[in-house]
Parts: sequence; structure tokens; C-alpha cells
Amino acid sequence: MADLTLSQMLALLPDNTTGQIGADDLRAIVTALKEALEGTNPVNGIQFDITPDIPAAHTVGHMHWNATEGVPEVMTGQSGVTLQIGQESYIQVKNTTGSTILNGRPVRITGGQGNLALVSLENGLGTIAGVMTHDLANNATGKCTTFGLVRDINTSAFNDGDQLWATSTGTLSTTLTSSRVGWVMNAHPTNGTIFVAPDRRTNNSGTTAQRPTTIIPSFNYYDSTLGIPITWTGTVWVNGSGATV
Repeated sequence: MADLTLSQMLALLPDNTTGQIGADDLRAIVTALKEALEGTNPVNGIQFDITPDIPAAHTVGHMHWNATEGVPEVMTGQSGVTLQIGQESYIQVKNTTGSTILNGRPVRITGGQGNLALVSLENGLGTIAGVMTHDLANNATGKCTTFGLVRDINTSAFNDGDQLWATSTGTLSTTLTSSRVGWVMNAHPTNGTIFVAPDRRTNNSGTTAQRPTTIIPSFNYYDSTLGIPITWTGTVWVNGSGATV
């Protein structure tokens, strides 16, 4: 194998217009590049320019260093959506609800179509899959964030650090439901950011007045006013004996 580094390859090339390169040297360079691409003689590592000239326009497949996040990122096939490698993850989804699902709205999976997950707005009942990272028109495909940051949304109704939940209509709220969305990172009317970490919540605690309403059956709740654990049947709260409380 032509086990050559890039520096060694360059050393084989003439640095002036009158110089000549031998066939053996050229063959060694091409072979080294071919083997590196095929993986038979992989490169030891990749060094990114940490102050890159990033294209102003979204360029599908362009990978570069994100100095702000401190990780490499790649411009995905979805216009305007860039993946910070190691800090977030997406799934490819399709909207067949009949209406546009807006950026920052929590969604659940309702079916499948080939490799696509069909999604609709989350209902707060613990089926949350992620949060849309861009507006998704009806019958369009796009990216849903299952872990990581969703940016450029209106979070002015919240405070930094607030824990967020999905309501029964698929909006964000600080009121407990069975669908935890994540946390507010930046409260702002247009540049708001949330950290998405979906979770199915099946228990909590609080006073009688704080009992949640949008939850799954069998949700366990410690009622600190009564001093007892209670369970939601889907219609009423009951104690350990099955009596309504």
C-alpha cells in the first residue's frame, strides 16, 4: 500500500512550472488517495480549520468546524438545518396532518411510510418523539430534533431554565403533563432556544391543587396535601383502596 501522508504526497510534486513528476511518484499519490477513500489504508485523523469561511448560503453536505459550539457540523439536506455532530440528533419525518407543523412544536409518531416517520402534534400523553426544528408543510418531509437544541423560536412566555411540557394541543407549557419536552435555554421572542430531551413522565408529586390533568392512565402522584400516593385511572384519582380522592 502507498502509505503516504499528505505532506509526503506534496513533497513528491514539483513546486515549479518546469519541474516534472515521475510516473512512480504519481502512481504512489493516486494509490494513497484511493486507499484512504476506500478505507483500506485510512487516514489517522482530520484536522478542521477552526476559523473557517462558512458559506453564507446553505450548502448541502458542507462540513466545517463550529467555533461557537466547539464541534464539527454539517449542512443537511433540509435547507437551513445544520447538524452539530455529537450534540444533537434528528429523525426524518413527514407531515400528513393537513396543516403546517411549526418550528419548535412537539410531535409524536403516528405511523410510517418507508423510512419516514409520520408525525402529528404531541398530545401530552407520553408519546412525544421530538420537536420540529423548522416549519414543516403538509405532505412535506423534514427534520425532527430528538435530542439537542432547537433555535429561533418564541420562548418569551418562559424564563431561562424553565422545564417544558407538551400540552394536549401540542404547544409548550410549564404545566406538568406526561410528555416532558426539555428546558428553556434562552427566553426570547424571536431568538429563543430550547434544549430537547423528550421523556414519558409517569409520576410526580405536589399539592391537591397542583394535580396534573393531561396525563396517562396509571399516572402515580404523591398528594402532599393528603399525605398519600394516588393514581389517575383516566377519569378520576383514586387512593390505594380504589376510593376516589
